[in-house]
Amino acid sequence: MGLSYRDSIAAAEIAFYSPALLVGVYLTAVHPFHTTGWVDIVLFSIIRIVGSAVQLETISHPTLSKLYTIATIMNSIGLAPLLAGSIGLLNRLNENIRKNKSNYIHANLFRVVQIGIILGLIFGVIGGVKSGKSIGQTGMFTVGAFSKAGTALLVAGFAADLILIYFTARHISHVDIYLRRLLFAVLAVTPFLAVRLVYSILATLTTDHDFNFLTGRVTDWLCIAVLQEAAIIVIYMFTGLTLKRPPRNEREVAEIEQPRTIRQVVASVFGMTIIGTLFNASQKLKKYGR
Repeated sequence: MGLSYRDSIAAAEIAFYSPALLVGVYLTAVHPFHTTGWVDIVLFSIIRIVGSAVQLETISHPTLSKLYTIATIMNSIGLAPLLAGSIGLLNRLNENIRKNKSNYIHANLFRVVQIGIILGLIFGVIGGVKSGKSIGQTGMFTVGAFSKAGTALLVAGFAADLILIYFTARHISHVDIYLRRLLFAVLAVTPFLAVRLVYSILATLTTDHDFNFLTGRVTDWLCIAVLQEAAIIVIYMFTGLTLKRPPRNEREVAEIEQPRTIRQVVASVFGMTIIGTLFNASQKLKKYGR
């Protein structure tokens, strides 16, 4: 039996987010601010891989309600780590600004926003559990109060994100040169976050049954949610792979002003593969053998 439209998208997501997970782990390991932004690539990739795998498992077990519960949870909480990634990168920029401008935005403001996003994620999980049980019992997707509250918190988080972007952009001259591209990454993902947020609003805060994470119109879900998420992850990954590390001396300060070339990015990604690792090891052995 062939895959349905929705199942095909799930298979494509597994193929896309599996390497994205590896890139996220790499970025989390190599950048000094490893808990900021990059770890959200890892979290989101895991969420999408698990959710898609469960979606495919429903082909073999169409009556197992637990699968629908897990799939609903994984689909409903995806926006939170994407938004947290944007806030995380802004927080890193503002940490850098505070080194040169001590009376700038206090770090506690970012913590408050991040707590709100985490609460939105938790409410999304609770709402997903209830919606999943409803699908298993009645075959209908229903949205409860927890899902609506979770979306409302994410709307507030996105509004805070826009305000923080504005203030950060006004003081970008205080940011070290090698970090300034983080702001461009945040600006680039903002329209995709906005469109993705619209889908969450339509799925949870309206009564339009064409928009929901499991039984809604698949093309709408693909265009307004799935592709927007993929675009955001691509921007985060590209930014991380092209971002230079903090300079250690004056020579590196001069070099850091030049962004990494596409060739350097490809070399970094190649080095993460098994073949690349073996190649680099062989080059080192040749060097030591001379």
